[in-house]
Amino acid sequence: MLRQQQLSIIAGDTTTYKLTLKSAGAPVDLSRQVLIMTIKVQAEDEDEQALVRKRVTVADDANARSGVGYIVLQSTDTNTLSPGNYVYDIKKVIPGSPPDVATVLWGTISISRSVTRSV
Repeated sequence: MLRQQQLSIIAGDTTTYKLTLKSAGAPVDLSRQVLIMTIKVQAEDEDEQALVRKRVTVADDANARSGVGYIVLQSTDTNTLSPGNYVYDIKKVIPGSPPDVATVLWGTISISRSVTRSV
């Protein structure tokens, strides 16, 4: 399920990431699981130093049961980020004690500045 991927976004744009998770070819039911996307300058930085940290609880619906979940970065999540290359990961968490945690996507993310600054 772990996959590396280069991402790129424009700072200040709303960006939706659709995740489709499968295991052995079958959809992974994401109902009520948590997706966490973290963007940092360096992987070694503490989570408190993250530039962006989005936490989404996936609804219990047909999309989730077919392995589909969404993370939305709002314009306010990224509008203050400086252009550059950063690291990110997306984790899937099944709540519990202890929680079941899996990194499903990771890599570098390139942040660019928009030409249009006011809307």
